[in-house]
Amino acid sequence: MDHRSTTGGARRALAFVRIVMGATALLAPGLITGRLQADPGRNPAAPYFLRLFGIRTVVMGFDLLSGHPRTLRSAPLVHASDALAALAAGRSGQVPWRGAAAAAGLSAVNTALALAALATARGPRRSATAPGAGTTTDTAAETAAGTLAGRTRDSEIRQAASNRPDSRPVGSRR
Repeated sequence: MDHRSTTGGARRALAFVRIVMGATALLAPGLITGRLQADPGRNPAAPYFLRLFGIRTVVMGFDLLSGHPRTLRSAPLVHASDALAALAAGRSGQVPWRGAAAAAGLSAVNTALALAALATARGPRRSATAPGAGTTTDTAAETAAGTLAGRTRDSEIRQAASNRPDSRPVGSRR
């Protein structure tokens, strides 16, 4: 499967979730407080904060559709922190546990989508130690070392060819 189609699918799915949830928070915050089982009477500022969350989330959704790499790189952090915030709210009693668990679950799914989109956006990478051995998850240092080693080998080959007595380029005919 082409990694770009996978990237596009995960990225579009995450963008769709962000836009729908953000628009709901922005336009109908009562629906979200109901799903979270939060009592708006206990916290009358909840609709205000949900609207703040909503516009941020809608903008982030459209940013994802634009394909800007920074948006994709920041997505896992944003959604993981959302999941942790939901769990903290449930643990402290700010939100009933069932609602907090639902919000954390949605954020965990969004985190997984963000990680999948980010991983596939980077594309398959070849191993620096075994050219053509398939894809690996080389670290940047391993990739840089492999590139440097390749340049060194190329340089050594050119140097050896220039020291030949007939000084013809390697592979050329007379």
